[in-house]
Order: sequence, then structure tokens, then C-alpha cells
Amino acid sequence: MGAQYSSLNDLKSNEYLSRFISEESISINDPFWNQFLSFRIQSPFTTTHSKLLDEACLTYLQQFALNNPKTNNYGTLIEIFNRLANVIRDEYNNHIIIYQTYNALLILRLITKFFIEIDSEQNLYSYFLSEDISSERISLMTIFVDTLFRTTIMLPVDSYSYALHLEVLNTLLSLLSIQMCAKEALLISSIYSIFMHRLDPLLISEFTRTLLEHFIKQIECPSFLLANSIDETKNPSGSLFKIGQSVANSLWSVVTLGMSSSSTSIINDETITTIDSINNHHLSNQSIHLLLILSNHFTNDIHRNPYRLALLHFTDTQGKKINPTNLPDSEPLPWFSIDYHRLYDILCQTVHTDQSTLLLYLLLHRNQHFKAYVISRTNIDQIVLPVLQVIYTSAERNSHHIYMSLIILLILSEDDDFNRTIHDIKLKKLTW
Repeated sequence: MGAQYSSLNDLKSNEYLSRFISEESISINDPFWNQFLSFRIQSPFTTTHSKLLDEACLTYLQQFALNNPKTNNYGTLIEIFNRLANVIRDEYNNHIIIYQTYNALLILRLITKFFIEIDSEQNLYSYFLSEDISSERISLMTIFVDTLFRTTIMLPVDSYSYALHLEVLNTLLSLLSIQMCAKEALLISSIYSIFMHRLDPLLISEFTRTLLEHFIKQIECPSFLLANSIDETKNPSGSLFKIGQSVANSLWSVVTLGMSSSSTSIINDETITTIDSINNHHLSNQSIHLLLILSNHFTNDIHRNPYRLALLHFTDTQGKKINPTNLPDSEPLPWFSIDYHRLYDILCQTVHTDQSTLLLYLLLHRNQHFKAYVISRTNIDQIVLPVLQVIYTSAERNSHHIYMSLIILLILSEDDDFNRTIHDIKLKKLTW
């Protein structure tokens, strides 16, 4: 790490890294930060690459954890990131600042993940304490999460900012992974309290919309970011994708009421095609995982979930202006609109995947506007046939996926118009 291209083999001799993890407290205005964050390292897009990075950094993370209570270099790096992130919103064509912002966030994510894994929230506790800022009391961690949200919303996605966007989502997933690492079940952690209660409702609504837009656009990862990635056939996606997938998969037990059990999937040509799709659309997949995780925690009335409200009440940009229905009696969340046609098309293309099936279920079950739109489609077979194919190939799927696919068909079949339309459609020869 430093002003030149770096590899994991350079860590031992890196003077900037040694200083960062030492007992020295580094000022936010020290020129050190500019040099420290000027390295280039291959983004960890594969599980093997991510594990190698974690293993290579383990000794340094352990030393940093011992010294950070004295130095607070973790908090200083958060402030550095916040400052850089504010700059790139106005200067998003400045590739040097984008690289430095990405590097700062990559280091923060590695540290945060390590802190959570070894001691839950204890190492992060001081960063949840409120500080006096502009007559309001707000914690550094709240500002950090707020900055991550605003970066996702305001920074355009292009070949240079793609890695930073992905790292933002990975960092948020790392923070939310507290539920996986906690020694006992948490009703609500300090981290989740920030996500659910400390952020501007309008920001949450816009962030939810942006995640949906990422999912709809299915932007492919730039080829140069993958050029040097370690090749993996069976596990093409990175460890943070695995975190997102693991937490999202745990949601199956909630929505299926524990009535299904996991099973091993069989690898076939279609599965390989799906893996290739996941491998090329990191940002879209992490966006949908993060959205599902946020919207499926704390769903009872006591803990009002703003992400779930936003997801289940957004309306169509192409339709007439209508107010969302069935909002709670409490102050309504600012709502947004999405092009239903684009969302419907991408769900038709991806409903064979676990995460898209779960999203489709949630929308059909709780978003009355989107359900009405789907049922009114003349090409309803475009979404029904992939669902039927999932059921037909049940031996190659996990039971959660099969169960949810059946529920989707049951929800649709409750409507008389759907039943009439689906029976009038003539199918051509099916390949499966």
C-alpha cells in the first residue's frame, strides 16, 4: 500500500501500513493519508481472492485492534472517507479521488468485518456514541452510514466508479452481518438502530429506489476489473456476495414459516448460465441482496421498517399519479416511483434465481399496485413460465425456492382475470 501498485506480497515491507497499525495516532490533516491511500490493488471479486486478502491481513488487523483504542486511527479513516466521498459527488470524473475513496473504504470494510467477527459490536461501541455537531447529537458511525447511502444515490455508475459502488454495498453488508456473528440473538443492535431509526426517511426512500434501479439496470462489471481475478468455476462470486446470499437465504425460513428445508442443488447447464450472470452483475446482485436484508428485518409493528414500507408501496412512473395504499397510521414514509415495465421485464429474466423469486413474492403479496400491474399483462406467460420451470426442475433447486414459487402461483391464481388470461395463452414448443 502506498503510492505505487501493490500486491499482497508487499504488505510486510509497507511503511505506510506499518505506521497505520502502530501505536501512533495520525492526524486527519497529516499528508500520510494521501500516500497511504494511493495504492492500486485488484478488487476481490472471487471467494478465493477474498480469503487470500483476509488471511494476508489477519496479523495486521490483530495488531490494529490492539492499538486502535489508543490511536483512534479507525475513526480518523472514517472521517477521511467521509471527506473524500463528499468531494467525489462534485468531482466524479476525478479518477484519482475515486481510487483513494475506494481504497479507504476497502480498508474500513476489512477492519469493520474483523471487529464484528472477533467481538461483535464491542470494538465499534465508541463510534456509536453521539457527538455535538451543529447543535445536534449524532454519532460518527451514523455519519458514515449516511455517507455510504448518499454515495450510492448521488455518484453515477461507470467503469471507474463501479468498484466503489460495489464496495459501498459490501461495507453495508459487513455492518449488517452483525446478526450472523453475534453470540446471542439481538432484538436490535446499535448498527441496526442506525439503519432503522437514525437516518432521514427521505434518504432511506431514495436509497431503496436506487437499489431497485441497480437491480433493474443489471450493469455488467467492467472487464478490466475482472482481468486479474483468480479463476473459480464453482464459486465465482466474492465473499461479500456469499454474506449477502447467506443472510438473504436465511430469510427463506421466515417467509416459508420454516416449512421447507435446504437441499443441495445440482449443477447443470442452466445453473452454469446463472452463475455466469451472477459473475457479471455484481452490483445488481449485491443491491438486491442488501434490499432484501434491510426489508426483512424487524417487520413487526413495534420496529417499523422504513425499507419494507418503501419497497411495498412504491408506484409506477408510467401510470397516473396515485397515493400508495395501506400505509400505517403513523407518519408515512416519503414514497417513490419506479418504471413497472422495466422492473417486470427484469423479473421475467431473473425469476429463476432465489433472490428474484423472493422479491417477486414480496411485491405480489404486499404491493397492491405492482400486483395489479402484473396481472394486467398480456404477456403474463413471460413470468409464469420461468416459475413453472423452477417447479419442474425441483430436483435441481432448494426446497425454499420451490415453496416460494408455488406461493407465487397461488397468489396469482386468486385473481379471476389471471385465470382466464393464462388459460387462453397458447404455448409454443418448450425446451424444457
